[in-house]
Amino acid sequence: MLKLRPNVSLFNLQPQGHLILQVVSAVFLEELGRSIDCEVTSGSDGSHMPGSYHAQGLAFDFSLRPVIEPPKTRLAAAVARAFGGSGAEVLIPAAAVVVDPTPPGHPAGSVTRQPGPTRAYAAGDFDVLIEDLGGPNEHLHVEWDGKRAAARAGKVWEPKA
Repeated sequence: MLKLRPNVSLFNLQPQGHLILQVVSAVFLEELGRSIDCEVTSGSDGSHMPGSYHAQGLAFDFSLRPVIEPPKTRLAAAVARAFGGSGAEVLIPAAAVVVDPTPPGHPAGSVTRQPGPTRAYAAGDFDVLIEDLGGPNEHLHVEWDGKRAAARAGKVWEPKA
């Protein structure tokens, strides 16, 4: 079941954001059964880096804390495959604090490193990351990458202010 923490805002929810919620909750159900809820911990609420897709209704964070089996990395790869990606793990440069624009093959237009390790997975026009793996803020971050989607379509994407 998809659940929202009380502080989660869906303000500015875009169609791609709605798709994120539907796909991630379906993968959680398929991979974990009904034993663990798909809990959204952040939407357009909270403090995120400037230009974050969260504020635009295009990114969400999901709790991974209760997930033990299957491994969290396998769950994230399954989410990436559901978005049309290969689900293969993609390396993020250790020194990357913010990466912009997206280098070829890089999983995110803007990546903020969390205190713990970050794992990223190839997911088409979406970015699927496990942030702070093993840490107190461990979560699955999923966003629609407007820059990458527009580039594939031969267009320029202008994010909403």
